[in-house]
Order: sequence, then structure tokens, then C-alpha cells
Amino acid sequence: MAYDEKIADRLRAVIEDDEDFTTRKMFGGLAFMLNGHMCCGVIEDQVVLRLGNEGVEAALEDPILEEWIGEAVAFTGALPAK
Repeated sequence: MAYDEKIADRLRAVIEDDEDFTTRKMFGGLAFMLNGHMCCGVIEDQVVLRLGNEGVEAALEDPILEEWIGEAVAFTGALPAK
């Protein structure tokens, strides 16, 4: 499956003013590279963010995690059973 162009466009809109970013097709998706390093991207219909270990730990401890999980539960719960 190709990556979602609408999501890619939304990422582009956030970083469009930064000339240090380039794009590169990776993992069947599109990566946004900063100074040669992957920063963020889109694979199929999923956003990928490179946060590093401390960033991931902070994101998982943040109260917004409960909101994200709630949204995931609501979405997944509405899918037909397998």
C-alpha cells in the first residue's frame, strides 16, 4: 500500500518553511529528513515520529496518553469482530 498523500501533505505544511528538510521514500512510505536523519514520516496511513528514548518515555508518561488510548479504544471497538 502506498503512503497517504493527505497525511504527507499535512506534515509538509508543518515543516515547509524549513529548508533543512528533504524527503526520501523509505519502508514503503515517505520520510522527512533533517540534516540527513529521519525526523518524521508517513507509512501507509500512520504518522511516524522519531522522538528518541527520553521523548518516548515522556510521551508515554504524559496524561495525553490516556486520551490517545481512549480514542484508539473507541475506534477499535467500533470495528467488526474478526
